[in-house]
Amino acid sequence: IFQGDDIDFETEYTLEIPPSTIMDSSQENEQCVTLIWFQLFIDVIQYLTLDNKAKEEMLRVCRCYYQNNSQMLNLIDKFDKTYHVDKCINWYTKQSFVYELINKALRTEDIEQLYTFRYYIVDLSKKLVEKCKNIKANNDEILYLYRGTKINREEVEKFKLRTTNEGREVVMKYIEENRREMEYESPKMMVGILLKRIGKYKESLQYFMNLLENPGEENVAYIHNRIGIALRNERKYHHKQREFDQAIVYYRQALSIIENESDNMNRLIAELYGSMGRTYLGKGDCKEALSYQEKALEKRQSCLPSYHYLLAFSYVDIAKIFFFQQKYVQALEWNRKALEFRQKYLLPDHVNTAFSLYYVGKMCYKIGKSEEARDYYLKSIEMTKKCLPVSQQHTIPKILEDIASTYGYKSETALNYRLEALKVQQQLTSINYSYLAYIHDNIARTYKSMDKKADSLQFYEQALQIRKENLPTDAFRLFNNFNNLASLYEEMGDVKSALTHYHEALKIYRHHPSYHRQLYNKTRNNIKRLSNSV
Repeated sequence: IFQGDDIDFETEYTLEIPPSTIMDSSQENEQCVTLIWFQLFIDVIQYLTLDNKAKEEMLRVCRCYYQNNSQMLNLIDKFDKTYHVDKCINWYTKQSFVYELINKALRTEDIEQLYTFRYYIVDLSKKLVEKCKNIKANNDEILYLYRGTKINREEVEKFKLRTTNEGREVVMKYIEENRREMEYESPKMMVGILLKRIGKYKESLQYFMNLLENPGEENVAYIHNRIGIALRNERKYHHKQREFDQAIVYYRQALSIIENESDNMNRLIAELYGSMGRTYLGKGDCKEALSYQEKALEKRQSCLPSYHYLLAFSYVDIAKIFFFQQKYVQALEWNRKALEFRQKYLLPDHVNTAFSLYYVGKMCYKIGKSEEARDYYLKSIEMTKKCLPVSQQHTIPKILEDIASTYGYKSETALNYRLEALKVQQQLTSINYSYLAYIHDNIARTYKSMDKKADSLQFYEQALQIRKENLPTDAFRLFNNFNNLASLYEEMGDVKSALTHYHEALKIYRHHPSYHRQLYNKTRNNIKRLSNSV
């Protein structure tokens, strides 16, 4: 099992850079993601029609929530009769029902609840911006703000949030990408898309399901497509095979709706074909996956200009199918096409070009061209460092590990690259524990190949600890981890510790008998052999 091959750098067609990582590596990431996505949410709802219907919806929810609180109900009635945009800040600062419910939604990142308050939030946002401009115009050096509320240390830390110059540039790029997307997606659709992009896949799915029941003027085919994407994401992150089949059903429904429309929907049809191709690949059906990706490419070539960035994603999608089939020559060909396209039409240092450099290197390595692969890997790392701040360079540990692989396991150079990969991984703001343990495994294996058993033991033990604490359900790799430790202890002459770890591996197998019978037999034979020697 080559865990490193499971890492997928490119997913959706927009600039999918998680804002949770755009900050100093010493900062907590969750507060930052809230700030960035709330800004995007404000951008979205300002495009919505904010009429009395939106106001009535908000007040209905408030009355339901405070149905047993007569004081709040009176305030809601007063708001209904007297509210004016010029007084919106006053309503918030006096800790009324809007203050309580909006803050509750902000703390829980409940975008659906915030959407319910869109009528008021847009007014509040505009007035706060207006107040800020007035304050700046006065050129006051010191501004004193008083609020009759105690706050704890954790909340104080949130006020200290700041981005690096490098990070701020990426933040603005990311927000601008989303703002440009609003030109193509309706505000209601963007709310669901934002839910997906902050990792709330179930909430995104439910949002689009609700929207499908009451679509209003929304394009029903678009909603079906988004439900399919949400289901595919559920499968990707929660390993539910049935979600793939459900996703395909919604994609087909979207296609059938489009076929009955007179408008030119080629771009959406191409997106649906691509989504179906990726879903079939997830199911392991390469024939259907390739068929749909070829249809997607053909459709895009017919409706998009020759320089459109989506064409490169089609090339990458097709390359992934050949990679899955271990047809590395064909995969290399399509990845080269994507790279050449991006080098020609994208900015000189672009993260997607860096991805393509990596994939071309990966395919070169797979067909035995290690030196050529290494050259592409190094170019990919150099470009990634230019494009992204340190705290967001999630792909670099993987690339460093792949560079190490070109040197094998007995090389000091390979060891140094793997140690560097570990250092970079530990600097990232969001930790991929599975990959962190994987790096430890490879460092341990390298030390063992270099006959440095004590160092090898240290890293195997650290890998085991990571898995026990953070990945307790990853039974197969825990099984391997115990076996690796047992084998190493045996080589070091510590038979007692070797037997202990072989027995631990055997316990895991007995709870998960579907895992590799041959490995189980080997472990059991090792126990018998060592027991007889004691």
